[in-house]
Parts: sequence; structure tokens; C-alpha cells
Amino acid sequence: MKFLSITIALLIVALFVFVLFFFSTFKTEILAFVETHGYTAILISSFIMDTVVQPFAPDVVLIGGIVSGLNVYLVLLAVIAASLIASIIGYTLGYIYGEVGIENIYGKTKYEKWKNKFAKYGKVTLLAAALTPVPYVPFCWVSGIFRMKKVNFAIYALLARTIRFMAGAYLTLLVLGRI
Repeated sequence: MKFLSITIALLIVALFVFVLFFFSTFKTEILAFVETHGYTAILISSFIMDTVVQPFAPDVVLIGGIVSGLNVYLVLLAVIAASLIASIIGYTLGYIYGEVGIENIYGKTKYEKWKNKFAKYGKVTLLAAALTPVPYVPFCWVSGIFRMKKVNFAIYALLARTIRFMAGAYLTLLVLGRI
């Protein structure tokens, strides 16, 4: 199990480095995908961006959809829906599989220490991750791993994420002069 956990962690790091290396190409391709396939692309891209650790946030797709002239409310709905589904999946995966993986790699003592820290500061860090451009995906996993109450997860992550995307849509419209 320890080998599998380390292998998965290394694959995630490798994917992150790969995307960073080809950042501008990925950004161009994502925006072209949105222009070509509209709301479906927004939904798929936003889901992937909030499921896999990589340097893009769904804000790129949100802005791309609005700039390309799609209905702002439908773009916002697609981004929020995809992000919420991805967040819940990340939480659930952490809840089901993460505890064993962390204990196997770092041991029971460190796991308990980190769990206590998360119990004390987890809500604040999750809120910060949901509202800022820091990588958000790991915080969903960690929330599940350390058994954050689902109600708290909904408030501190899902509600905050919705507010973030609504603010992003508003600022995009403001910059474009549509408000």
C-alpha cells in the first residue's frame, strides 16, 4: 500500500510539472476548447481543473466563456456546478482512501498531529483556498482525510467557491464594460 501511495503522489507531481512546463500551450488550448464547444467545454474543463492538481483554476474557463460572448449566467452555472461536483468527489476520495495512505507514508503519530492541527485551523485554510488562487484540490482531499464535518465543508468550501466565481464573473463583466 505504501508503494502505491508513493507512486500516486509521484504521478501527481509529474503531471503538475508537465502542465507547468507547457503552461501557455495548455492555456491557449483550454480557451480554444471553450470557444469551440461552449458550455460543454466549460463544464468539462472546470471539472478537470478542480479535480486534478495543476496550476489552472476554473477562473480561466469562466473568463474565457464570458469573453467569448456566452451567457454569463449559464457560464457561471456550469463552472459552479462542475467545481462543486469536483469538490465533493475530492472530499469523498480523501475520506475513503486518504487516511490509510497518509498513515502508511507518515505514520500514526504524524497523522494524529496533522489531524489535530486541521481540526484547529482547517476551516480557515479551506476558506482561504476556496477564495484565493492557491491550488484548491488538495484542500478538498485533506478535508475528507481529516474527516471535516460535511456541513462545515459545504459552508467553508462550496459556498466560498460559489462566491469566488460570482465575483470573478462580475469583475470580468466590469472590465469588459458590460456593467
